[in-house]
Amino acid sequence: WDAAATTRAGSPLNLSSTLELGFASNRSYLAMLEPFLERLQIGLAEVVVGVVGGSVSVGAGLRNASHDAWPNVLHLALQRLRPQARVRVHNAARAATTAGFAALCFDSLFGAATATTMDLLIIEYSWNTDAAFEMNALLQTALQRHIAVLVVDYQHLTRW
Repeated sequence: WDAAATTRAGSPLNLSSTLELGFASNRSYLAMLEPFLERLQIGLAEVVVGVVGGSVSVGAGLRNASHDAWPNVLHLALQRLRPQARVRVHNAARAATTAGFAALCFDSLFGAATATTMDLLIIEYSWNTDAAFEMNALLQTALQRHIAVLVVDYQHLTRW
């Protein structure tokens, strides 16, 4: 975390107010994360994390994308954090796709078994989805299946 980092608008980033804004309007999203966190903590059953997104999540431009892309790094971090937990991260990201594509192809991207047993869906369409209706369709797809959702918005922050 870099306190000197700024948003696109040039104002200082404030993690606590960002989280407050993101969750204050609907506490049920936080409540949806609780079963995932409990299963991760207890470690008795497999915990399944699904990832959809574009080239950032695929690892485009990385020398060893299958190892260095952030979903794999997350998988390794979760395994180190909770070695007793059986964590599976299914990276269904596809370069040059949108949230609308993921909503329409959800079952195909994950397979029927994973699509119905997923504990957490992480969505990263930082550069690929500008249309709110596409993101809404993907969120509704996950929420109808009672899958907890986190949205990752990658922004390359530069010091001026």
